[in-house]
Amino acid sequence: MIEIKVETAVFLALKKNFPKPANSAQRALDKYVATLTSMLLKALSRGQSPLELKLNLFSISLHDLANKGGQIGERKVRVHAWLRDNDLALVKAVEIGSNLTGTVSKVTFTDLVQLEWHEPEVADNEVCVDGVVLNKTLLDENVAQNAAMFNQLFPDYEAVIAAGKQDDVYDTLNIDIRSLQNYIIWLRKSKHIKPAKLNHQLFQSRIILAVAQHTSGKYFQRKKASDFGRMYYKGTSVLAPDEN
Repeated sequence: MIEIKVETAVFLALKKNFPKPANSAQRALDKYVATLTSMLLKALSRGQSPLELKLNLFSISLHDLANKGGQIGERKVRVHAWLRDNDLALVKAVEIGSNLTGTVSKVTFTDLVQLEWHEPEVADNEVCVDGVVLNKTLLDENVAQNAAMFNQLFPDYEAVIAAGKQDDVYDTLNIDIRSLQNYIIWLRKSKHIKPAKLNHQLFQSRIILAVAQHTSGKYFQRKKASDFGRMYYKGTSVLAPDEN
C-alpha cells in the first residue's frame, strides 16, 4: 500500500563500510526501512494535522526508530545513527519531541527517499454496483496483505479477545465494503481535493477497507477515554452507520 524507496547510494555506502558478513548491509537496511515503514503507517493511521499535511510532516518517535531500527557491524552501531552521521539520513527532524510533554518528533523525508502510494489504476467506467465488481483488479487487497495490515494495527487483538475485554478496548463497527470501495473510486476521480489531503484520505480509506475485508466487514476502533468523561478513539476514526 505504501512503500519507502531508498536511493541506491545509501545501500552502496553501507555495503562499502560493512562488507562482511555477506548481505549484512542489505539486511540492516531492510530492517531499518521496515521499522520506518511501520512507524509511518501508524503515523498516517493516527491522522495528520493541517500543518503536517501542508508541510508534508509525519509524527514519528526518533528515539524508537533509533532503538528498533537495528544495528550493523562488529561494534553494533545503530543503523539510524550511522546514516545520520554519514549524511545519509532518511528522515530529518523539523520539530523534536519531548518525553516531558509526551510528544514525538515531526519529521520529513530527505531527498534520499521516495514515498510510493500503491493505488490501482481505475478506469472511468469501473464501478461497484450492488456488490458486482466490474473489474477484477478493483481495489481489493489480497488475503496476505490484509492480514498483515490487521496485525500491524491490532497487534494485541488476540490477547484482548482471550481476556474477554473486547468491549472494554474496542468499539466494533460494521463497514459497508461496497460503499467504501465506491467512495475510494470517487476520491480517485476527484479534481477538487488537494493532492496531500487526497493521498491521506485514500490511505485511511484503504486501511479501513483492508481491515474490513480481513474481518468480513468489521472495523475495531480502539477506545481512549478522556479525563472529562468523553470517549475518543485512537488511530483512524470511523463513524459507525446507524443500526436498524
